[in-house]
Amino acid sequence: MTDHPSPAAGAAAPTAILRPCARPGCGAYAAAGGRWCSAHTAAPQAVRAAADRRRGTAASRGYDHRWQRARLAYLAARSYRCAGYAVAPGATCLTPASVVDHIVPHRGDSALFWAETNWQPLCKRCHDRKTATEDGGFRGAPAAA
Repeated sequence: MTDHPSPAAGAAAPTAILRPCARPGCGAYAAAGGRWCSAHTAAPQAVRAAADRRRGTAASRGYDHRWQRARLAYLAARSYRCAGYAVAPGATCLTPASVVDHIVPHRGDSALFWAETNWQPLCKRCHDRKTATEDGGFRGAPAAA
């Protein structure tokens, strides 16, 4: 059995492995347990906040009280059955639908937004997968190739 050296008396053992900052080209180390160095910690949050400001609130995009009522009525009329986007063709998703998805993204077109023929009931998992693969990813980011 090999003896491993122990820290000198009174010296603290390292608590975390330091990693390089996630910012491309930055040579600094990230804070323990984090992804970013102290110079870039605010960068991802600032980018996200700016994107959210450009996007606007859910209500400003049409997802208001009227939408919530229409959404609940639509889901109830379809017994909260998910259309099954995330499962194999011919299979049925058994997770209850909680999202009314716009099959063709409305991109602010009010007529397309309210056209029930453009709606489908999906569970959150199926909706997230559809959004990531068909609509160009989350927060308007391009989908990975």
